[in-house]
Amino acid sequence: MPRNTNPWLLDLLAWHGHERGGVRVPFHAELGKPLGVTVETPLIVKLRGLAHSIASEQTGTPRWLFLVGGPGNGKSEAVEAFIEQLDEESQADGQLKTLIASKFQREPVTPRRITVNSNELLDKEPILQRTIRRLILIQDASAVDLPDGNAEQQLIDDLADLITSPCGQEPIFVCCANRGLLARALSAIRSAPNHQWMNIPAVTELLSNLLTATGLGPDALSTDRPDCWPLAYDQRFAAWPLDLDTIVRSEDGPSPFETMLDSAIKQNRWDSEGNCSNCSSKPLCPFYTNSANLRQEDHRGNLLRLLRHGELAVGQRWNFRDAFSLCAELLVGQRQDFVSTDGQTHPCNWVHERVDEITLGEQKPAKMKAAWELTTHMYQQALFPVWPDPEYGLDMRFVGRSPLDQAIVQVFNEKRRLEGTQVRTYLPGLFSEKLDPGHATPVNENSLLRLAENEFGQSVQQGIDTLGGYLPNPAQEFLVILATAEQSWTDTVRESAKVQAIVVTLRSLASLLVKRFLGVSHGEYLNQEYLVDYEGLFYDSSRLRALVQPLRSILASETDQLFRGSLVRAFGQPPPETNRDIVVESQLGVVMPRLAPLSSDVRPGHYLPWVEIEDERIPLTFDLYVALRLSTAGCDPGSFLPHTRAAIDKVRNMVAARLSRNREGIIGGTVTIRVGKLGQLAVNEEDSIEFQTEG
Repeated sequence: MPRNTNPWLLDLLAWHGHERGGVRVPFHAELGKPLGVTVETPLIVKLRGLAHSIASEQTGTPRWLFLVGGPGNGKSEAVEAFIEQLDEESQADGQLKTLIASKFQREPVTPRRITVNSNELLDKEPILQRTIRRLILIQDASAVDLPDGNAEQQLIDDLADLITSPCGQEPIFVCCANRGLLARALSAIRSAPNHQWMNIPAVTELLSNLLTATGLGPDALSTDRPDCWPLAYDQRFAAWPLDLDTIVRSEDGPSPFETMLDSAIKQNRWDSEGNCSNCSSKPLCPFYTNSANLRQEDHRGNLLRLLRHGELAVGQRWNFRDAFSLCAELLVGQRQDFVSTDGQTHPCNWVHERVDEITLGEQKPAKMKAAWELTTHMYQQALFPVWPDPEYGLDMRFVGRSPLDQAIVQVFNEKRRLEGTQVRTYLPGLFSEKLDPGHATPVNENSLLRLAENEFGQSVQQGIDTLGGYLPNPAQEFLVILATAEQSWTDTVRESAKVQAIVVTLRSLASLLVKRFLGVSHGEYLNQEYLVDYEGLFYDSSRLRALVQPLRSILASETDQLFRGSLVRAFGQPPPETNRDIVVESQLGVVMPRLAPLSSDVRPGHYLPWVEIEDERIPLTFDLYVALRLSTAGCDPGSFLPHTRAAIDKVRNMVAARLSRNREGIIGGTVTIRVGKLGQLAVNEEDSIEFQTEG
């Protein structure tokens, strides 16, 4: 059989954000558009409908659009889809699209802003001229036209020019901006009152309303959030916060991430003649195995569910740029992983070298390393690239008696993958900490993860005999060598404690490896029960009310039912001395849970319920949810994990800060502020608040 090279793997490597799959430029097919087609999202559907309304001259249609979000969230893709639809609806026959594309192709730098005037449109297109008149596109408002330019000032100028447009001559205006730039522009206006050209109240009002309508902070935690499509205060504007949308789940049809994944694993790109179908390395190739596994509906569905739960657990959405990088990372890796001995960097050549070592090599350490490198490029392992230090608790001089065991320790000590790229920084962090199947022990006796723990806890060979059929070929090759290493110590009688440490380490590493294969493939992972329940209460008021009730007993003393919160304690620091602590005391008000808001035509929803306490809005994050679940089960708050204690302490501090500013409560005696044993704030004879010492 031939040793083939599949060109599709090089295309997949280019999906990474640091390669061609990175920065998106509208109408530039080679930059940031790996699929070559538009990935459908709810925003793109809205923009196409808006293009139809503008072209048909419907009254009340907003013509000034703001796409608000961080880098990589699909703003440029949305701009391109809007222009294409506007071209079609206005019967421009591609004229508008071609003209705008030519303006974006300027070298060496893509322009920050382009303008299309009516005199640039052909006279034979009256609909185009009548409906558009003038079109302004700001593809990245954070960019500047000149090296010494100021992005905030340029945005203010753009908005001032827009708002002062003569009636009946308003252009179509599309601006892509991040929330930080909008905030800086608003701050620049307010901090420069003497600059009359900047002091346009309408611009200040617009920026303020944009920030409120697209906010992700306290403004998003409200039952009366203002509309953003169009803006509630001015129907001429429309805005959409892209950071709220998830791309790994869809209520109707495949999600954007599933569309990306389906394109990456399309069978004709892997099984065609000359690619992988007749390749001699196919049985041990991790890339082919990844694509074949993810074409199975259950494997693909379990991966999508895990990624969605990762968003909920970590509190961070996958954006388009990182999602394309993730597809490439899971299926193949990154270009710098594949430097072969002959200097070539094609992933297939890298695989052929390791397959030759496994099938033809005679040295077990070299065979083991080759099998390990192939195994860690399986998508289940690439998703959780975190490994313990095998040297811990081992006598390395004793381990050195076995070249194979010494090689195993060295392999596990090597960095699993080169660091530095965004996706490789993200996966080993909170994502692995909260979801890694290797650290999960489900209560279900029939769980594959429990079975793996039990079997590999007896011996590596026993685990292989029981679960080997669930594992891909490279992993089986690696585990067989681990079993050989374990067996080599069974006859050693002397220094049994050192032998036992080596055996336990080998079994633990094998168990961790296998549990990740089983967990990712079959949908079992750390915190799964909590995450399923957490997701289920977003829109269930009765379950949400039952969950947040323990919050009152955690925040208020069981003896006198008083809330006590410190104004000087800091997270992670020892508590202050009693005589220096400043404590706020009060009867705790209503603890009111709020459901996560649903999406509508006028504003997006989000997946974060919250709790209102003393007029303070507290997001019900996953960490806080876990703390409340543990409290319901009878755990003392002092036994919670550090991050859950911090979540509750944050709630306590926010409520204490709110109460400390309640002047009426202090005067009325419902709020007390004590300063250690020195005294407290009290009302004097002139009805003013002053500090009074004890006695």
